[in-house]
Amino acid sequence: MTDAMATLPRVTSLSPSTALYDWAMDVMSAACDGTAMPERPHGLDAEHTRAEKRSKAIMPTTYAAFCERERLAAFADVCRRWRF
Repeated sequence: MTDAMATLPRVTSLSPSTALYDWAMDVMSAACDGTAMPERPHGLDAEHTRAEKRSKAIMPTTYAAFCERERLAAFADVCRRWRF
C-alpha cells in the first residue's frame, strides 16, 4: 500500500480555471438571489468533469489543497442540484 501511495500524483493546488470559477460565482449568486441560472460557457462541461475527477484522484499534500478539493466538491454538488 505504501508503494502505491508513493506513485500518486501530489500537488499543492487544485484551483479551477478562471472561467469555471467565474461561472461558479454566477451560479451561487443566482441560487442565493433566486434569479435565472446563467448560461454555461462553452467547454465548461469537460472542465467540470475533469475538475471533479481530479479532486477525487489527487491526494492533497497541504491544508490549502485539501480546502480547494472541498470547494471543488461543493461546486460539483451545486451543479448536480441545478442539473448542470
